[in-house]
Amino acid sequence: MSETGRFFYLDAQTYTLDVKSRLALPAKFRNAVHEDGLGEFILTVGEGCLIVYPEAVWDRILSDEYTIEKTGMDFQSLNRARKFAISHTTTVVTDAQGRIHIPNSFLEYAGLTRDVYIYSNGTGLELWNKADFDRSAASISDFNLLYQKQSANKPEFWYKGDAKSARKSSSESSEKSTPD
Repeated sequence: MSETGRFFYLDAQTYTLDVKSRLALPAKFRNAVHEDGLGEFILTVGEGCLIVYPEAVWDRILSDEYTIEKTGMDFQSLNRARKFAISHTTTVVTDAQGRIHIPNSFLEYAGLTRDVYIYSNGTGLELWNKADFDRSAASISDFNLLYQKQSANKPEFWYKGDAKSARKSSSESSEKSTPD
């Protein structure tokens, strides 16, 4: 794990939840947190998913991210958000095979069954029902908006939403610039 709390492990793939509600965490993720790949993690709820955080990242989230300055929330709203986050959180420990046990209430919350889509968000792992992930994943226009805000060197289609719009926009602009 880097000093910023981000991982160099970025990946997304499907893993299998066994009949005892155990899920193997990716070895690269575990090894980035614990030298031997085994240890404690924090399991909490996200927007339609579960999130597995290293303890150090969770501590930072509670102390640094849940602040009035960073969220812009008033004290009461921020306090309710913290209560919700903490009350929907548990500590999980990896077994010798690098699996964690996911309590039934967490499985039900995220709608997780046999196949669990694990997406690394840079600070933790999001555990998704694959269909829910596909519905919630950013559309190309959302990605383009993000890219537009973060990059000075943008191809034209990043502003239009997709390559098809870029081709249409490009042909429209060439028609306008063509002398009569």
